[in-house]
This record gives sequence, C-alpha cells and structure tokens, in this order.
Amino acid sequence: MSTLARHAIFLCLSVLLLALAACGGNDASDARRQAALVASPGVGDYYAAELTYFSGADFESRERIFGLMKIVAVDGDDITLVTENGGSPDRDVALKDIDADPSAIEFDQSERIIITRADLEAAHAAGKIFAVKR
Repeated sequence: MSTLARHAIFLCLSVLLLALAACGGNDASDARRQAALVASPGVGDYYAAELTYFSGADFESRERIFGLMKIVAVDGDDITLVTENGGSPDRDVALKDIDADPSAIEFDQSERIIITRADLEAAHAAGKIFAVKR
C-alpha cells in the first residue's frame, strides 16, 4: 500500500472519529438542556415518559406503557401533570409524538398527577422521563 493511500485512510478515519465525537457532544448537550428544562418546569411543557410509572390508570393491565405527559400547573414545589389518553408499549411512539406536534394529543384531564420538583428530577434521572419539549 502506498504512502498516499495510507494517509488517505488515516485522514478518513480521523474525520469519522471527529464526526462521531461531535454527535456524542450533541447528545450530551441535549441531555443537559433537557435536565435544565426538567429542573425549571413550566406550564405547557411536554414529557415523553413511562406513563405506568406516574399514573394509577390500568392501561389494560400492561406492565409498561409509554406516552406523553403535559404540565398543567406549577405551584411552588408542586407540579401538576396530565397524561395522554392513549399510550403504547413501544417507547419510540412517545418519542415520535413529542418530536411531531404534541399539542394534537388528547390528554386525560380527569387524572391530575401532582409530583414534587425533586421527584420530577429524580424520575428524569432514572429514565422515566426520556424527552422534554417546551
């Protein structure tokens, strides 16, 4: 293999490693941004979450259901959430819904979930809330 070919391969690998590092940096940056949003919740914020962790609803006796939640009130340390009417055993469905237009989702206004700010942050850290949109 010629020296020129070796240099070209080395250059390509270097560019690939830099691109991968940049993608990882964006993930870390997004994680910090989402953690900051969870730490300062606001009315109208949407969360993609494991609904069965937060809600007392039956969800047709499924062990884990994922979907969207929405903040409807912030009163000091207490955060009031509602869950969407549906839900899916597929986590990716909640991610697609939050990336699309979450305002088109119907929410169950009859079940109000009140959680403290600290518990909300703990749920996010535990992965029970896995995407945030303001």
